[in-house]
Order: sequence, then C-alpha cells, then structure tokens
Amino acid sequence: MKIIRHMDVVKAFGICGIVLGHSFLESSSSVVRSFLYLYHVPLFFFISGYFFNEKSLEDFWSLIKKRLKTLYWPYISYGIIFLLLHNVFLKIDLYSTKIGFRDTVSSAYGIGGFVKNGLKIFVFNHTEQLLGGFWFLEALFYSIVIFAAISWFVNHRFKKHKEVFRFIFLASAFIIGNLLYKTGLRLPGGLQLASITAFIYYIGYLYRQYEKYIPMKWYYSGISLIVLVLIVKLNIVKIDSISSVTGSLSLSAFFLIFTPLFGIYLNIYLSLYIAKTSSTKFFEYIGQNTIVILAWHFLCFKLVSLIIIYYYDYPMYMLASFPVIKGQSWWYMCYFIAGVLLPLLISYLFFAFLRYVREKYILPSRRAGSLMG
Repeated sequence: MKIIRHMDVVKAFGICGIVLGHSFLESSSSVVRSFLYLYHVPLFFFISGYFFNEKSLEDFWSLIKKRLKTLYWPYISYGIIFLLLHNVFLKIDLYSTKIGFRDTVSSAYGIGGFVKNGLKIFVFNHTEQLLGGFWFLEALFYSIVIFAAISWFVNHRFKKHKEVFRFIFLASAFIIGNLLYKTGLRLPGGLQLASITAFIYYIGYLYRQYEKYIPMKWYYSGISLIVLVLIVKLNIVKIDSISSVTGSLSLSAFFLIFTPLFGIYLNIYLSLYIAKTSSTKFFEYIGQNTIVILAWHFLCFKLVSLIIIYYYDYPMYMLASFPVIKGQSWWYMCYFIAGVLLPLLISYLFFAFLRYVREKYILPSRRAGSLMG
C-alpha cells in the first residue's frame, strides 16, 4: 500500500506540473515553464511503466482490452462530448474566428465537419482544442502496445538474456523514432510518438524491478534540482514537447532520456518524504483523478480568463485565447489553482449527483420490485 500511496503522490505532482506548465505557456520568458517541461510529460510515461505487470503478458489481448477501457474509452467519450459542444463553445466565445492557439482560429462545424472529426476521434486521431491534453492518452496507449508486443515477442523467442533483447528492441525503436522526427518522416497514427515514449515507459518498468537498490537521499534530490535549474538558466536544452528538443539528433535523444530522470528522481523523493511526514490523502485524490483534471483544466481556465476580461475591460473574444490570456505571473497561478481544483469539484459533484439519483430513484424501485417478488 505504501508503494501505491507514494506513486499516487507522484502522479499528483505530475498532473499539477502539466497544469502549471500550461498556465505559463503564454509566458515566453517563464523559467517555471522551461523547468517543468524538462520532465513533466515523461514523468507520466515513467509512472505508467512502473505499474506494468509482467503477468499480464500471459493474456496479451486481455491486456489490450483493459487499456482500451482505461485509455481509449475516456478518449472517445470526452472527445465526443467536446466535439458536440464545438459550435456552442464558438457561440459563447470559448472558441473564436479571431483568436486561438498560436494564430490557429476556429470555425463552425457543419454536419460534414462533425462526422469527419467524429470518425477521427474513433481512430485516435482528433481532439478538440479544449481537450488538447488528450494526445497523451493516445501516445500512452500505443506506448503500452509497443512495449507489451516487444516484451511478448522477447519472452517467446529468447530464452536467455530476455532483458538485454528487450532493451535492444526498445532502444532501437527510440532511436528510429528520433531519426524519423529529424528527417520529417512519419509513422501512421500514434506510433510515431509512441516509438519514443515506449522507452521512457520501459525505464519506469525497470525502476520498479530495481527500486529497492536505488537510494533515495536528500542530497541526490538536491543535485537533481541543481542540474535542472542549471539546464534552464544556461539554456543548455529546451524541451517544448516529447518530439521537440533543441540540438542535434544525438544531443536531443540524450536530453530526452537523461534530463527527465533528474526531475523524476526529485518527484519520487518528495513523494516519499511527504508519505513519511504527513497525510497524503489530498495528493492521492489528485493522483487518482488525473484524467479528470486533464480533461477539464483547459475549460476551467476560461473562468479565470473571464475574470481577467472584466477586470481589464478586454473584448469578449479574448476569452478564446488559448490556453490562457497573457498577463502578470499571479494570474498564471490563478489559472493553475482553477485548473486543478475546479475539475476535482466538477468530478465530486457529478458523482455525488449520480449517488443521489441511484439511492433516491433506482435502489428504492429495485427494493420495491423484490418485495413484490
């Protein structure tokens, strides 16, 4: 239970890092954003790999079905909801024909647009702007498929040195993925990104196997923090996304693997420290609701944007600024707080409503039916 508790805290740190990074996305000189982007997305692939169970390879297709339920189903259910609301969002200025994300504006969908984008959602190939963070679900799904397929193949074809061959295949996929990005070539669907992230997923799996041999010391976490700060301050590397790292191919691949490890170590140390010294219930709750926060935080940002518009008397179309309206740093912190807490409140109220309906209207009728026997 301790392991799950502290890793839920790490997941909480991870999703908070993503929301905070998005909050500072429009701050071109933000040290906070540059720091977080060094590790916050790889952290989630690492954590997912940490929880991979080798026994699940005994029934490969059951594993795929389980991941379809936990990743694909949220992707299409939220995707369809946000798709159906597209024109509504356009009408109430959450989207605009004048402003959007980095000069990308929106327009109304006709029947053809709804059908086209709906089909794309079902094949893991479209997210609405306000659901932009859901690219992660697609990448994670394909990362698991690649990792599990390679692991299954290695287990059945190589009786000796299985881990060596698994490392070789996954490292090769990582290198090929980086090469393809550099040359401009693309693999179909989400395989392009997953060829890279599957190796980060694998590192999380390896960490779980050798966790007891890895010392968690405050001075190592301090060194990790110093290294990350120096990378940002000296502008040694800038990571805008998993597929966008400055520098040559060799340096890009190096930084994409080793730089996040410092952030991952720091987050794991902090999670263990919190688990030992105080209650982790709040962090656990955040960590157990990462998809909810990922789904709703951009929409919840709009509440802060609305306040800014009224406070500074901006035109209403500025509400479509994505993800946030440029402003003072303290506004970015307001975005962060709203992006984490409001989705949790929405989730709590939604499930409270479902419980009320179930207890008030469904269970009484079932009891009545049984009494009528």
